[in-house]
Amino acid sequence: MIPLVTLFVLLVTGGTPAADSTITRVHAQAMTEKLALLEKRAKLGKARRDAPIAVSESEVSSYLNLSRGDEMPKELSDVVVRFQRDRVAARGLLDLDRLRRRAPVPKSLEGLLGFVSGRVPVEVAGRMRMVSVGVGAFSIEEAYLARVPIAPPLMKRLAVWATQSAARPEGYDIQAPFHFPPAVKRVRLEPGRALLD
Repeated sequence: MIPLVTLFVLLVTGGTPAADSTITRVHAQAMTEKLALLEKRAKLGKARRDAPIAVSESEVSSYLNLSRGDEMPKELSDVVVRFQRDRVAARGLLDLDRLRRRAPVPKSLEGLLGFVSGRVPVEVAGRMRMVSVGVGAFSIEEAYLARVPIAPPLMKRLAVWATQSAARPEGYDIQAPFHFPPAVKRVRLEPGRALLD
């Protein structure tokens, strides 16, 4: 299973992707099977010389939308992912009204969210880099809420608010280094796909 911070980073990294009509259960299942294969390789102690496993934009998008489990915020939907070199382009819809019912708006976001309600598009541009084996980091370069540019610190606060839960009341800092699933040692991003080692 992909940790929540990795899923959220996949959502909130990079520009405005084109619409993707290939969200299917078949693609979601393919992603699940590829993650299981990585875990199996790790348990068997396979050499890192094994060919990396490629995952497509459609597989990741389908997984995020259909196999999300309890890790993704329920207020987040219609996730579309696009890969670029060292970047992930993604967008989704954030249901602010539902989020407000779950948790009060933090004072630091009151001004930003004062005139926005309902389901709004959320996008972020940024770059992902490897910090060490199995650890990545994300830097926000630009962010949008309801198609209006917002400062990266506000997007960081919005992400923390959206990911707060009883299990993690402090939410997730999307700019803090994060661990990939234990079986994934490295992620390389290319146009149209991600390579998992």
